[in-house]
Amino acid sequence: SVRLVLLHGFTLTSTMWRPVLHHLEAISRTRRDAPPISAVGIDLPGHGSSPTLGSVVSFADMATATAMAIARCRDTSREHSSLVVVGYSMGGRLAWSGLSE
Repeated sequence: SVRLVLLHGFTLTSTMWRPVLHHLEAISRTRRDAPPISAVGIDLPGHGSSPTLGSVVSFADMATATAMAIARCRDTSREHSSLVVVGYSMGGRLAWSGLSE
């Protein structure tokens, strides 16, 4: 099975992924050949329900915080065979930067 971690873009929140999550649920209900997928959208630092980071925040700080959030998703998804991170715009850049360190 696959665990997807979905990261939103600048000024957005994890709710931007709702249409994608609904589509994935529909696929898992209708296609028996599709692998089991568990997906979660997380709010990036300073967005949505995530804690604020203070007045001055660097991109590196945000990338580190994003990598820690992804690691928490990995820790809670031990029953899944793989973890896939999907990022839109800023979410993709933060994931790439935070995971490549």
